[in-house]
Amino acid sequence: DVTVVFAGVSDVETLGLEEGAAPSEKITGAVSPTPVESLIDLALQADPDLASLGLLYDPAEANSLADVERAKDYCAEKGLTAVEAAVEGDQTAESVMASLAGKVDAVFTPADSTVASQAEAVAQAAKTAGLPWYTGADTFVESGALAAMGFTQQEMGQKAADMAVELILGGDIADVPVYTFSGPQTFVNQTTLSALESLSFPEETLQAAYIYQ
Repeated sequence: DVTVVFAGVSDVETLGLEEGAAPSEKITGAVSPTPVESLIDLALQADPDLASLGLLYDPAEANSLADVERAKDYCAEKGLTAVEAAVEGDQTAESVMASLAGKVDAVFTPADSTVASQAEAVAQAAKTAGLPWYTGADTFVESGALAAMGFTQQEMGQKAADMAVELILGGDIADVPVYTFSGPQTFVNQTTLSALESLSFPEETLQAAYIYQ
């Protein structure tokens, strides 16, 4: 009998729902898709010689699995070698990041809550290894990752709250369909970018991005 309003979901199909559709069950919410292909394009802009991309994620998270599959497909399309680096068992995300040193040219992580909980330590491991770290959430960049593309935690929470209020006030869930954000923003950590001296983003990218110092 409980109605669920979700947020922080990047792949609605993992929930058995359809984007923009009125749900048949008591589940609706806000989808914030990770622009995986655009993130990889951003990495290629920063380093045209990029040849390999590490994929750091928790395979127990369905959202992460879906985004990693997209990343692998796009890497194949772009002629990049994708190297999976799963956080499993008693491993820490920090140690898995450190293990990628010398094996890849950059690292991508979806909006993965397991890695997010260790983001500051992972970002430090990436800096130590000299690896640019691209992610699917702005909070990673605030913690020290190089760049992300997506939507802020604040706007996701506000949208989910608006939907919940509509239902609490008596609205029919059929009239509160799954909402999908569009127009992702770019986030860049200037301190990290300055530390990675061999990389640079186009000026227009930086001008349009939200910059963390």
